[in-house]
Amino acid sequence: MIEQIEAIKNEQVDDIPLLIAVIKQMGLIEILNRSIEEHGNWKGLGAGYIIGVWLSYIISTGDHRKNQLQEWV
Repeated sequence: MIEQIEAIKNEQVDDIPLLIAVIKQMGLIEILNRSIEEHGNWKGLGAGYIIGVWLSYIISTGDHRKNQLQEWV
């Protein structure tokens, strides 16, 4: 019985996925992608998605410093 209890792991369901889903549902990512003109050398995710992730981090932690976000991502 003790071995079975040790096999159980608890994982915290954080608010970040929920916040990103709400930001997507609001259409904010698409609005930002239409509003922000990307540089010609831009590769990867669109600016709207990057801003959406940053906003979810800010809302979740209340910390707007980019250097803390870099470690988190």
